[in-house]
Amino acid sequence: MSPNTKIIIGGPGIKSTIVSEKNQFCTDLKSRGLIDHYITGDGELALVELLKGNYSYSGIDSNTWQQIKNIDDFPYPDYDDYNFTLYENPGIPITDSRGCVRECEFCDIIEHWKKFRYRTAESVFDEMVAQINKYKIYKFNFFNSLTNGNLKEFKKLMYYIAEYNQGKDSQQQISWNGYFIIRSESQHPEELWSIMSKTNPFLFLGVESVVQHIRWNLGKKFDNKDIDYHLAMAKKYQIPLALLLIVGYPTETRDDYEFTK
Repeated sequence: MSPNTKIIIGGPGIKSTIVSEKNQFCTDLKSRGLIDHYITGDGELALVELLKGNYSYSGIDSNTWQQIKNIDDFPYPDYDDYNFTLYENPGIPITDSRGCVRECEFCDIIEHWKKFRYRTAESVFDEMVAQINKYKIYKFNFFNSLTNGNLKEFKKLMYYIAEYNQGKDSQQQISWNGYFIIRSESQHPEELWSIMSKTNPFLFLGVESVVQHIRWNLGKKFDNKDIDYHLAMAKKYQIPLALLLIVGYPTETRDDYEFTK
């Protein structure tokens, strides 16, 4: 329709699975002239290089790419063309990390991002404040594999948000949701739960199975007592949870089902 317009595609939808070695979909589209280029992997730098005409840059028209090491310094996403009044409960997407610190059997994230990369708490919080000032939206949805992968930075972020919320009306306090991995009590002490309660979180808790031997097979190396602790802390500090569960593991037995119930 517009032959002089360059068409570039990217993102997870360009491959049948995130770790596919082949990319037949993109190569077919390119050979038919339906697209001009495609970008695999992190696109922040690759897209800029493509616009400069550097088509040999890693990830451009290729299945191989180099993971970005520093994810702190990119411009904040721009939502100026969004009409947020059309949304019942609008939230701003935000990313604080890429990759994961765990190696769960069912997940391909660590095959895509080989190294766990995280932003500093200062960087994430500054983005939150900038988006609040621009769009007057105080809810943030973390779009990454886990929010508490780097405990040092996570704790700092919780203190920043809690301090921001202090003394403010509930409608002008930051709230957030994100994926949360279970750790031991020593790593998630009660002090952390107390400060988290002041940040208005909603946690997607990666339980996967309440049957310990199934969970260990899945790569979730924590005990049932750790689950009990997290449930108790969430109840005490009124932090809502959604428990993520997987059923039907190959070694799961009738007794395991009954135990789960």
